[in-house]
Amino acid sequence: MALLEEKRKNRYSAPELARVQAQALEARASVAAADTLLAKSNIRAPQSGIVYALPVREGTYVNAGDLLLEEADLSKVLVRAFVDEPDVGRLHPGQPIEISWDALPGRTWQGTVTVVPASSASLGHAKRGRTH
Repeated sequence: MALLEEKRKNRYSAPELARVQAQALEARASVAAADTLLAKSNIRAPQSGIVYALPVREGTYVNAGDLLLEEADLSKVLVRAFVDEPDVGRLHPGQPIEISWDALPGRTWQGTVTVVPASSASLGHAKRGRTH
């Protein structure tokens, strides 16, 4: 029995034990470094808002400085609308307006006209169907 006990105690040599302990210490240091890197990789927006574009996909490798998402505070938005020329004359700054969007049927937004253009511009409709 004493021989069995002695074999169990001396199963590994001192150099083998030292090597395994060094490997364990190195592994703990690697885990600590990975934890630090992960903590520094946490991304926070500078303000709260709504994500409206997400150009990256799950599993995609990104570099520092890559655009990951686009986010905005949508409590106030500016809408640029193209209005038919005959209707422009009926618009004036401060006039209340209601905006609807085909992408969100049934939802409307309330606002006011802020700027009415002093001149009109063609959107290129007259060029349709022309050949040279």
